[in-house]
Amino acid sequence: MNKFKYIKLNQPQLSSPFCVDGRFGKREKDGHKIKEAYPQILGGSLNTVILSGILKKDKHGQIFLATQELISLGRQVFTELRNYGFGLGLHTGSHANIKNHHSDCGFADNLSKIINYLRGKHQENIWRILTQSKLVNNRDKNRWDKIVYLLNQINLEKIPHGEAIINILRDEKEVAFQTLEGSHNETAALINFRNGQTLDVDHCQKKPAFNLDMWRVTAEAKALRINVKAAELLTLGLYIATEIALVEDKGKERLPIIIQK
Repeated sequence: MNKFKYIKLNQPQLSSPFCVDGRFGKREKDGHKIKEAYPQILGGSLNTVILSGILKKDKHGQIFLATQELISLGRQVFTELRNYGFGLGLHTGSHANIKNHHSDCGFADNLSKIINYLRGKHQENIWRILTQSKLVNNRDKNRWDKIVYLLNQINLEKIPHGEAIINILRDEKEVAFQTLEGSHNETAALINFRNGQTLDVDHCQKKPAFNLDMWRVTAEAKALRINVKAAELLTLGLYIATEIALVEDKGKERLPIIIQK
């Protein structure tokens, strides 16, 4: 089963990240086409916006997403990442529908549902999946419970539609953009810890997969002074919740989790 091709990135930090989506998509930045491979994290650069909003607190001790509008927070985080030398990236796709506020970024479009699954409906199920996959162990449970507590401070009614999130933040400085094609046919959920390497998405179209590059999550969290262990654990939870929303909610079988180390 483990026949997915991973390749080294020439610029692991500067390369613009795009979503964990397994579909093919043309990419561009500042009017120029991008042909090289790219790191993958949830929603591209949106992943670190969410981590910052949940795991960092303001001067009053409240998490940012409890008191600050998400798009405003996104602009701030994008500026921080850019200043630390990280590439920025977002995506849309062939199923985007402005009338329905649908961007075709599954993470952005289902963000409220994903957070709600992680803090409520599927909380125990997601923890069980992570433990069974040996991605976490019992020592992580206290940290997990604290993350769930923080997630419950978010008012989901204030989370913008995915189309608004993507189409506003894409206009920020130096954001690369990808337009994905076709339908989801992913065969696995990959979690990659190989530093500086990523799935060769363009050449995996006969056997596409969701792919999460945890090394990039870690690098961005360190730069923004986000607790790395918490960032990794929250990202894993969000990743599994995203798979539930995009795959299992549509009547398909749960995708196998494959860890790349």
